[in-house]
Amino acid sequence: MSKRFIIITIVYLSCFNLSFSQIDSLKLDIQFDTIVKKDSIVKKDSIVKKSLNYSIDIFSFLRSTSFRKEKKTINPGNEVAKLDSFDYGLYIRPDINYEKKKISINLKPRYNLEYDQYNNNYILDDFYFQELKLKYDLSNKSTVYFGRYFKNIGTSATINPSNLFFSESISLNPKLELKPMDFFELKYSLSLKWKLQLMANIGKGESEIYEIPFFEYHRKYALQIENYAESSQFSLLFAFDENKSYDFGFNGQKNMNEAILIWVDGAFNYKPNRFYPVQGNSTGLINYEMINDNKKLFFSNIAGASYTFNFGPTFSLEYFYNGRGYDRLTSKIYYDMILTSSNYNFDVTKELAKKNLARAINPGMQYIRKNYLFSQFGQNDFLNQVNYFFRYAYCFDDNTSQLSSLIEWNVINDLEIHSVVLYNFGKQNNGLNKFIRNQIMLGIIYKL
Repeated sequence: MSKRFIIITIVYLSCFNLSFSQIDSLKLDIQFDTIVKKDSIVKKDSIVKKSLNYSIDIFSFLRSTSFRKEKKTINPGNEVAKLDSFDYGLYIRPDINYEKKKISINLKPRYNLEYDQYNNNYILDDFYFQELKLKYDLSNKSTVYFGRYFKNIGTSATINPSNLFFSESISLNPKLELKPMDFFELKYSLSLKWKLQLMANIGKGESEIYEIPFFEYHRKYALQIENYAESSQFSLLFAFDENKSYDFGFNGQKNMNEAILIWVDGAFNYKPNRFYPVQGNSTGLINYEMINDNKKLFFSNIAGASYTFNFGPTFSLEYFYNGRGYDRLTSKIYYDMILTSSNYNFDVTKELAKKNLARAINPGMQYIRKNYLFSQFGQNDFLNQVNYFFRYAYCFDDNTSQLSSLIEWNVINDLEIHSVVLYNFGKQNNGLNKFIRNQIMLGIIYKL
């Protein structure tokens, strides 16, 4: 019996017997995937304590996607994104933590198996470390962090402009993990309320945004100052990189009372990574080009508030001003480039057009226009078993919108069934509706 047949059989049985799993293009508001400690070892005959904690998530899913692949769209003939309209997968996600005295080591190896319909039904075998992190306490006030991991910065659960290290700081799907990079950090406690942190992004890690045809990687360094009060928190970040780009980020939140929470999350960016369209091409062979030449200052900010009702659910509302987004003229050039890309059929011109379209799909911004409204309604632990969230996003600039939902059912302590649904509305090729029409993913997570 072949290895491929065994793998496919395992995936089908997992999906059929346990249920469903996940999606690939959605933005929701909550942190899931809670790690459960399964083992604890303490050496009783010594004053030195050791602990080894671990868990393993077995995550299987079925996914169906309706995406644009007609001529004069951003993915003509599916030759740019190379997506599957239907696929399934099995993700094995261990989480291992070891502690001894002042040292802590976190390991999160990932082994992902997916069905690739586009490449003749080939099973993808993807192994990497989502986290390989060392923590060492220099003293009771200072700590060093080193390794490969994803760094969370920011207060908004929709998008974090203040996270100066990642172009996508929150996954469009809470079940999917954003790829990590390599960091070195030194954190120092100035007092009970004030923290000072030096950060260095020393390697691109698993990040795909720094691969051809996207951006060139440059090491980035930052200083962060944080303040924690009884009912509020704020943070300031100053950063620069080897390409002489400079950033200033800020975020904060405050509990107005037991029901109302407000927050801000923003940044000033000079020379950020951002592809935008221009007329003409450096080769002279086609009429447009997506370039990264942003020698100017941009401002972006998200402001939001949430209200928690007495009977459980929370409603949140956010306004996002995206200073790096395209204005009306740039958007017209962007859409004209998409419409004319299918006209280039010769080898060289076709490849140049595909390069432009790849950058148009992933321009270094989660949202490509300037003004957005986000709202969400949801609740954790409904009836002590169900988490549900519904989100609506609207772009004021092109009148496109997005409706999405996440429902999780904790059947038993170690078994979760969930569904994620996404629908985009509005004119074809515009904003939120430029790439995917709709998507549904059904799946399960079983914890060992």
